[in-house]
Amino acid sequence: MKTITIIMVGFLLTAFGAQAQDAGRQEVDTNKYFEEVEEPPELIGGVAELAKHMKYPEDAAKEGIQGTVLVSAYVGVSGSIDAVKVKRSPHDLLSQAALDAVWDVRFTPGRQDGKAVPTVVMVPVRFRLK
Repeated sequence: MKTITIIMVGFLLTAFGAQAQDAGRQEVDTNKYFEEVEEPPELIGGVAELAKHMKYPEDAAKEGIQGTVLVSAYVGVSGSIDAVKVKRSPHDLLSQAALDAVWDVRFTPGRQDGKAVPTVVMVPVRFRLK
């Protein structure tokens, strides 16, 4: 049987202005989120925390689907996730699994001039079958 490994790659700030949404979640005005800040948001608990929330979709594993899902996470001033959106994905089955995991984590807020500000951060999530 194949061993499934899920790796969270890293965080990059990016310019991204589309509306962020997910089924059952409220839309937010993404124009109010900083794209570049002096201190970017950081995932509390790091990669290990995200990995706790990751579930490799069974159907994707059976079909041999793997790759990296690029998720835009809109981080509020408290560090909670206000919205998420898939920017790029190899398959819809992986997209939803990545969104679900990112919704469940918290970040330290981004800071500009020492003040917490709403920030968008890119979260590349890699799904790999061994």
